[in-house]
Parts: sequence; C-alpha cells; structure tokens
Amino acid sequence: MLMRYILGFPKSIWLNFRKLPFRQAIRMPILVYRTKLKSISGSIEIKAAKLKTGLIKIGFGTTQVSDIQRERVILNIDGKVVFNGKCKFGTGSRIFVGKDATVSFGDNFNATSHLKLVCNRQMTFGNDDLLSWNCLLMDTDQHTVVDGNTGEKVNQDKPILIGNHVWMGCNTTVMKGAEVADNVIVGSNSVISGKHLTAGVAIAGTPAHTVKENIVWQE
Repeated sequence: MLMRYILGFPKSIWLNFRKLPFRQAIRMPILVYRTKLKSISGSIEIKAAKLKTGLIKIGFGTTQVSDIQRERVILNIDGKVVFNGKCKFGTGSRIFVGKDATVSFGDNFNATSHLKLVCNRQMTFGNDDLLSWNCLLMDTDQHTVVDGNTGEKVNQDKPILIGNHVWMGCNTTVMKGAEVADNVIVGSNSVISGKHLTAGVAIAGTPAHTVKENIVWQE
C-alpha cells in the first residue's frame, strides 16, 4: 500500500493544488493511484467536517475480480463534484460529470471497484453508501429522442437520489430519475428505474421491487 501512495504522489500533488484552495490542498486530502485525469475542467469541493490526508482515495480499493496493478481509474470532470466526507473509488472506476452537472458524495462513500458513473444533470449520495463492483449509474439516456410531430425532446435527463446507508450488489444498474430510501439493500444484477421510498427493505430484480422488509445490513 505504501508503494501505491508513493507512485501516485506526484499526480496527487498536482490534482490537490490545481483544484482545491491552498488551505485545503496543503493537507493533501485527495490521493490517487493509477488514475487518468482525462479532464478536470470542472470544480472539486470538499465540505468534510474534518480535513485530513487521504480523506478521498481514488484507485486504491480492490476486489477479487479486479487487477489493481494494471487497471486504472478515469476521471472526466467538467461539472462539479462535492465530497462531504471520506470517499473511496476502487480500481477500474470511470467517473464522468458533464459541464452543467453536479455529483455529491456523502461521508463514508465506498465504491469497491469498476464503478461506472455518467452524470449530465445531478446525482446525490447519502452517508455510508457501499457499492459493489461493476455498478452503473446514469442520469441520462445519452442520445436524444424527439416527438415525431413537434420535434421536442421527450427523454430529458433526470436526477438520481441515493439515501443513507444503501448497499448495492454487484452489477446493479441505476437509471435516470431513480430514488432509493435510507437503509436499503439492492440485490446483484438489479435495475433501478423508479422511486423506492420505503426505508429498511431489500429490493431486487429487473425492474427492482421489494423482496424483503424490516432488514438492517451491517458492514
């Protein structure tokens, strides 16, 4: 682990002092490893109650199905990213935030590996969220669909809202307009395309639906 910090340190220094105020950058809150900064023309804001070195770790997490020595994270941040506390993106993750978009991560956010996040409008994550490998979240359809009579766009981008203490199993897909309440478990290979506003339940399936109530998950 120490070697990873050393190898990523030059890029970590550059990223911190390029995107953060000096009083924050000097603490080196963002550490990166095997991360390609494809674009960082947008802004990064840290609102953590307590700032410390390595508060945000990018490219360090790994799982049984990832290769931390060869896979890399790709960051494409043209919009705004807000960190409200500790955050970790595992190896192989891909983060795209469009020019007019905002992504907000709560405290103790953990995406273990291969997260795919595409945000053209808005995504908000609560505290203590855990995303297993290969989760995909998109608040956009990417391509425009228009009404054949009026020519008006009919597939507008829609925000995604994830509550506190949500655990998503591997290969979960979250589509635009989705909302997930607090203390929810999402089963592996599920597709979330609507609003799931009941707390303390397990949801699964395509599309996801409630499969068990009154549950509590522990890390």
